[in-house]
Order: sequence, then structure tokens, then C-alpha cells
Amino acid sequence: VSSATGSSGKKGESKSGLQLDTHYYSTMTLGNDSKCTYARVASRVKVVKERIFSMAFHPSVHTPLVVAGDKWGQVGFLDLREGIEENQRSFSISPHGRPVSSLAHTSDGQKLFSSSYDGTVRCFDYNTGIFDLVYENEDESFSHLSLSSDNSKLYVAGRHGDIYVLDPSNVIGAGDKGKPPLQLDLHDRKIATVHAHPSDVNIFVTASNDQTVKVWDIRKIVRCKPVHMLRHTLAVTGAYYAPTSPHTIVTTCNDNLIRFWTPQSKDSRVVQVKHNNNTGRYITNFRAVWDPKSSAILIGNMNKKVDVYDPEGNALASLSHELCSAIPAINEAHPSLPIIASGNGSGYINVW
Repeated sequence: VSSATGSSGKKGESKSGLQLDTHYYSTMTLGNDSKCTYARVASRVKVVKERIFSMAFHPSVHTPLVVAGDKWGQVGFLDLREGIEENQRSFSISPHGRPVSSLAHTSDGQKLFSSSYDGTVRCFDYNTGIFDLVYENEDESFSHLSLSSDNSKLYVAGRHGDIYVLDPSNVIGAGDKGKPPLQLDLHDRKIATVHAHPSDVNIFVTASNDQTVKVWDIRKIVRCKPVHMLRHTLAVTGAYYAPTSPHTIVTTCNDNLIRFWTPQSKDSRVVQVKHNNNTGRYITNFRAVWDPKSSAILIGNMNKKVDVYDPEGNALASLSHELCSAIPAINEAHPSLPIIASGNGSGYINVW
């Protein structure tokens, strides 16, 4: 595995990448229609057995790899390199017993963290090929996680509205449930996502079923009072910081709106875009996510498309192809390469 993924190369390489003009999305496609090697070799690949709940790109620019977590605890790895035998392009392991709710790589690409509804947080080491236990809580169901920009803190979201702040280096042995973390009671209901600020290691944002998105400073959490808060009208399924200044937050809500919120601006500016976010029971919740290479967000579409918007709410593209034959609920962009991965309810990944 380590030879297949490698590291992200020179310092800063995984972040420097291509600064793409947003018009390039309109040319993205799948399979033989694409000029991109990665999109041709992995246009539609079965990576895990069941519905995909989470996905993450490895930061390497030399050996692209996309990881997916499914409904029953499988984690699948898809190698996008050219020349790989088709029967060796993907493999999977089962470190969890319930849905893998979130996946996140360290900035150097050496480790992968996973959270699950089974109440565990695990760490996969690419050098050893082993998933180690980081933390376990039998009374919790972990819904999401995020690493701070310096990899010193691991924020883990729970179903009761708590955030657990873990030490990512605290890998524990069998029979041990891990060092007791800092536990913060921040919401009245389940936290759908937590996302660490891209540059400030003390700031993070949470989205919750209690219809709020809140920004927190871990140095100033007194009586659970957030630094900023944006109320929504229904449950919020996601909130993510833009990778570049002014670090606008994009939120996805069950009220069929995508919001672009810049809380640090004078008027706490909010731009709203109508979008059908009603996925129902059997489709993984849509979550608008940023493409690190441009000021654009990606989100699934109930018509088996991937929608792309800019922060002003303008539609840039709507990706579709006959090979994308199911709803692409989960979408991720590679941090440096001009590729997007879409995961569906049958365990397949499309690479655009």
C-alpha cells in the first residue's frame, strides 16, 4: 500500500497544485470521452459492497488514490494509476461494524483516520497496512471527523451534539478504549459535520440537526457559546470552510438551500442557492464540498448529475454521463489534480 500511494512529495506540493479556471468543469466527463487518464481507467469501479457514506482523496500527486467508506464498515481503496490490472485496481478491508461516517488523511498522506456509527475512531497507517484504534465510546455513534491544519487535533462529532477533541497520535492497544478526550456539549441534537479551519488551528465549524451552524474557538468555549452562529429552517447536513481566504463556509440544508456564509465579514454575508437536497432514506445526504483548486463547490443531484457552483451562487456546470448511472451522493475533488470522484448507493465510484 505504501508503495502504491507514496507521500505527497515536496513540502507544499499537495496544496500548490493547479489553480483552475472554473470554466474547466464544463469539459469534465467520464470514460473514453475524457482526455484525463484517471477518468478513463476508473470511469466506473465497484470499490465497496454497500452504499458509500464517506470518501477522501490521498494527497499524492504522483500516485492518485481515492478511499471510500460504506454502510457496513468497509473501507475501499481505488488506485487510479495507469497500467494497473483491473482486478488489482481496488481492494477493501472491514475495520468497522457500522457505517464509516467520515475519512480524513494527514497532510503528509501517511495516515488515514476514520469514524463510524459503531462508536470507534481508527487510524490506518499506509506503511504498516494496519487500522489501529484511536478511541472507542460504546454510548456514542460518531457522525463525522476533521483534522486541524497542523494535524495536532482530531475533532470527532457525535449523535448527541458533542464534539470530542482527540490527540491523533494516541493510538491504543487491544482492550484499551483510549485516553479520555476533551468532550464539548455544543448542540442540542446530532452534529452532522465538523470541519477545522484551514489555517487557524483553534477554529472549527459544526453543522447540526438542531438547525444551526456554529463557529467555535477552542480557546474561548465558555458555556458552549459560539463565536458565530447561522440559523437555518431545517436540519443542516454539512458545513465546510473554503480552503482559501476569506474562508467562506458553504452549508447544505434540508430546506433545499445551499448557503455561502462569510461570518467574519461586516454584515455576515449569506448567499442562498436553491437546490434539491431531499435525498430520502436510502440515499446518503447531499453535502456541498469545496474543490481546493478553485472557488467552486460540488454537490450531488437527484437526476444523476454533479452540480458545480461558485460562491456567488452561479451554476458553473452540471456533470452527467451514461456511466454515471446512479445518484452521485458523495463527491470529492483531488487537492491538486484536475479530477473529481463521485460515490453512489451501490458502492461504485465514478472519476471525472
